[in-house]
Amino acid sequence: MRPQLPWVNGLADGLAVKDIETARQVMTELRHKLESREEPAVRA
Repeated sequence: MRPQLPWVNGLADGLAVKDIETARQVMTELRHKLESREEPAVRA
């Protein structure tokens, strides 16, 4: 995973830790909502 470290660090440049945490919380909540939805019935 070491070769990706500079790339990942570059993504976070200029972002506050608080903003990154907020984004993580939003994505986590969206994932939970999407996973809890019932699958639509498949029509034949």
